[in-house]
Amino acid sequence: DLKLQFLYFIVSKSDEINMLLTTLALIFSSMSLHLMTDKLADGAMCLDGSPAGFYYSAAANSLHTHDWQIFIFGGGWCFSDMGCWGRSQGSRLGSSKHWDHSYYGHGVLSDDCNVNPDCCHFNRVF
Repeated sequence: DLKLQFLYFIVSKSDEINMLLTTLALIFSSMSLHLMTDKLADGAMCLDGSPAGFYYSAAANSLHTHDWQIFIFGGGWCFSDMGCWGRSQGSRLGSSKHWDHSYYGHGVLSDDCNVNPDCCHFNRVF
């Protein structure tokens, strides 16, 4: 069963927009946040020292438990010390402190086979 969810997009200060609040009624499935707190000692951390992390949803179909869709979010590179410092001050690109507990996949990350026919049943990582 698909659920009707409302999404709220908050744009960070680093995007030069204080807050953009948009409510959409769309059919999505939730991906759960996994913070890698056990890997901090190995250096898996954001610019501000908060744990690195990812969103994950298990394969929706047992025939696809070995199939993976991994989407790497772009825009994380900073080009100067000052740029990296700025991102570490609360940007979603430099900190996991304000990440939502769930991500609602859409488009290429959707589990709706009408939207994402090639990977809708795969394990999904964002």
